[in-house]
Amino acid sequence: MVANSFGVAILSDMVHRPWSLEGRRIESVNIQDPVPPMDIGLRWRANLEFTPPMLAFRRYFQQAFGLPGTNA
Repeated sequence: MVANSFGVAILSDMVHRPWSLEGRRIESVNIQDPVPPMDIGLRWRANLEFTPPMLAFRRYFQQAFGLPGTNA
């Protein structure tokens, strides 16, 4: 998504590579200004039965970002 101008990623320079898997150029930009806090959320289809990996992913975000629990 980043290489096709549909997204932005924040990641360590240790894992950055200058080319996407599709062969498009990816730029690295150092941010000097403070980044304002952003809301984060997870969405899923109604009545979806979660697999164990999906539950682990959601649990991680709940713990890491203090998201409220859900009944899904």
